[in-house]
Amino acid sequence: MICPYCKEEIIDGAIKCKHCGSMLNTNNETSQNENTVGDVDIDTLPVSETFRKRFHLIKQNYKGKKFGISYYDYGKLSFKERMLLNNWGAFLFGIIYYCIKGMWRKAISLAVINLILLLFVFLLPFSYQEYASKIVCFIIFVIACCNANYDLYRKHVLKQTFWW
Repeated sequence: MICPYCKEEIIDGAIKCKHCGSMLNTNNETSQNENTVGDVDIDTLPVSETFRKRFHLIKQNYKGKKFGISYYDYGKLSFKERMLLNNWGAFLFGIIYYCIKGMWRKAISLAVINLILLLFVFLLPFSYQEYASKIVCFIIFVIACCNANYDLYRKHVLKQTFWW
């Protein structure tokens, strides 16, 4: 059996995909109809029109990849489309944004990564610690900015629960 969300091989009759964590439909009739990624009708999701546009753009460029749009495909997009894919609310609020959107697992993951990186910063000589800590925090906000819309797509359209 193949997972309809991540296209990985899973055991027959599985309830949950071991690769992407998506809950699988146990009804055979509906699982046969859900052969493609993102069969959820994006236009009926309870999200704003801006997020619907973002989800359509992600779905159009998704092509079954596990980690969103590739850098090569991202380069083919227009400037307006690139700006639509970046989430400036996530850039400004970072981990708090993920918590507000109900993706607390990802927020915890980002916080743990941030803490680990900051621990390494404190191993640096004192004169570099101030600048390095600002850079580490900035990196976490950039990761949130670039991935928030794709993570929301995974949550709403692909119905995935995920830590990273």
